[in-house]
Amino acid sequence: MLKQLTYILIVSWLMTGSFSQAEKPKPTAHVCAHACALHQENLPSIKHFAAEDIRDYDDMIVWSDQDRLSWKDFKGTQDHTYKYRNVGALTYSGIMHAKSCKDGYIIYDIQAFFEPNNSWVKKAALTDHHLAHEQLHFDITELYARMLRYHLAERKYKCGEEVEFERFIDNFSNYWQSRQMNYDLETSYSLDYVAQKKWMNTVLMELSLYQDYAYTALPQE
Repeated sequence: MLKQLTYILIVSWLMTGSFSQAEKPKPTAHVCAHACALHQENLPSIKHFAAEDIRDYDDMIVWSDQDRLSWKDFKGTQDHTYKYRNVGALTYSGIMHAKSCKDGYIIYDIQAFFEPNNSWVKKAALTDHHLAHEQLHFDITELYARMLRYHLAERKYKCGEEVEFERFIDNFSNYWQSRQMNYDLETSYSLDYVAQKKWMNTVLMELSLYQDYAYTALPQE
């Protein structure tokens, strides 16, 4: 069997157990940082980082509808620079994947994850409302992980089409990033309580629509 690994989900190989010690790859993923605001003015631009190295994979949290984020999960160092003076919390979440080849087709393992050691919160933002805003960022990441599984299942890439497979994921990540940005803009980075509630209801509904594409582990060899 031909096994190719790119933009690796470190959690995938830990869960599937299909890689030997020598094969363990350097983990990378599509990662996005999201902020919630303390004040409306002068919010920094939060950029999307494609194929970022994951240094803290031992502490990564994969999305679960049972175990929700708590402020204890935000272990990163607070940024008190002028640029982030109005940012109360920052969430790092991402979509990571592994792929292999079986029976002539590419099979894949996709998960949404949260990076505790890159995520942080300031004392002024330690509220249930701000936590709900950050949790929904993570939920949106899970939603797009499910949507990605759906679209990949529709396309059924053949072995040998790895470049096209990766290109599709790269392009798809832009839609995920745009949705995260729209969420922050429409909720004023958590300050608009009415818009926040609307987004929560919408994302919950969309997650249920893609329930059939919730995480399923890559088959073991």
